[in-house]
Amino acid sequence: MATHPQLPLTPEEVAELHRLIAWTGLEEPEALHKLVEAGLAALRLEAALHLYATAPLSTGEIAEQTGIPRGQLIRTIQERRVAPYEDPTIDQPALYRDLDERLKRRVARWKGQA
Repeated sequence: MATHPQLPLTPEEVAELHRLIAWTGLEEPEALHKLVEAGLAALRLEAALHLYATAPLSTGEIAEQTGIPRGQLIRTIQERRVAPYEDPTIDQPALYRDLDERLKRRVARWKGQA
């Protein structure tokens, strides 16, 4: 079995942990395993949100790296209004102008006007 870091808990946290474990009807090791799994899932999500805001990665890449489903990541990004990473070396207005021009050309081709 792998070793784990010690988690300092307050007396109130220990009391609540014991109370909740008793209510689950689970053996303590199984209940603690569920607690760790749930905590890791929450930590994965926080890591994914941090990567979205600080790294030039797509939501798909972030989901793959962190093990978070992409749909869940996108929903949480929207719910929390997390701003995406903006590369300081990219001229944002020029990028948006270019994207608008590309969209106009595609729409014109689609309508048979180009």
